[in-house]
Amino acid sequence: MRVTSISTTSSSATRKQYAVLLQDAFRKVGASVKVEESDFASATAKEADRKFDAEMAVFSTDPSVSGLRQSWGTAAAAKGGSNYTAYSNPVVDALLDSAVLAFDPARTKSYSRRVFETINEDAPGIFLYEMSARAGIHRRIRTTTMRADGYWNGMADWWIPASQRNARDKIGLRPAQ
Repeated sequence: MRVTSISTTSSSATRKQYAVLLQDAFRKVGASVKVEESDFASATAKEADRKFDAEMAVFSTDPSVSGLRQSWGTAAAAKGGSNYTAYSNPVVDALLDSAVLAFDPARTKSYSRRVFETINEDAPGIFLYEMSARAGIHRRIRTTTMRADGYWNGMADWWIPASQRNARDKIGLRPAQ
């Protein structure tokens, strides 16, 4: 594959910095690569149309096998799917199918590990860094379950005890349980 440009959004200083670092690394080995900045809407359109050589993008997915299927499965490479790189590997597809159909968590984990190993060997994407995320919730708010991959899951079931609500909290909230 020949990379002539790295696409990034102008809204992310971190991604732009990494794109410039990559541009410099390519220059050191004799390759000329330009960094193309665009607004979010234009970058999304390029991504959907697969009109990029390489891109600096956020990759956040549901960590389940279904999430892997949406990001790396051949069926998700169709227009409108989430597999923007159009990655397709029948071995990965078969492993994902096996992981979905395995009712034993150990087997699901084994198939999923092989999916990641195969994707890493094929290198349709290079994972450069992970942003650390921090979240805070006021002590008045009672949560249900919290997931590391998405604190917002179950947010509809969060509540504030009636005795601790302020005027803003009372707008549109369902009755306390």
